[in-house]
Amino acid sequence: MQVTEALDSLGHYHVNGRMGSGGRGGGELMLSSAEAQLEFASSVSALHVFSDKFLTDNSKVKEGFDQLIDQYTTHNKDAVTNHRSVHEKFFEARAKMTNLPPVSLDAEQRKNLTITNKLGVTEYTSEEIMDMVDKYTKQFNELKDASEVDLLMFQLQEQLVNYVTKGFSSKDSNLQTAKDSIKEQTNKTISHISDYWKILLSS
Repeated sequence: MQVTEALDSLGHYHVNGRMGSGGRGGGELMLSSAEAQLEFASSVSALHVFSDKFLTDNSKVKEGFDQLIDQYTTHNKDAVTNHRSVHEKFFEARAKMTNLPPVSLDAEQRKNLTITNKLGVTEYTSEEIMDMVDKYTKQFNELKDASEVDLLMFQLQEQLVNYVTKGFSSKDSNLQTAKDSIKEQTNKTISHISDYWKILLSS
């Protein structure tokens, strides 16, 4: 349940973007598209490890469980490819608006608006999304011991942050602020994935 709960939560939100039930707990923000992609790769890999590690004594049970993994993978592949959080949809819609009336903003608000507008116009193809998922999956599949989890999660978070900010120029003065913000937003997802992998590989 801990392995699959994050993706299960994608179907349990109110229209304001907060969870109605299930998933990471009441009041948690909806997973971003990048977080959902990472959770997808992680959960599929973790389910296979669970099957291979704990279900080898009963071939019929393992066969049935592996079929469930295949169904989970097929269902969530489509869901993850098309998923965007409410916040992402808002940023996308606002970035397309022109001729807005002037609004008085302080320096921090202007910076935040510039960053979120840049994120709102950044596009990803289905192929690009699945290439990133495949990259994550290969790295999860190389995990052998709980002692390796923290380093991998650090690396994956860095990859995710770079992926989300691909629309920023390396010379953009707001790039580091954007990266820091995304890293902070994804810390709970990174912690959640790290926790269940450590349990799985320590058992």
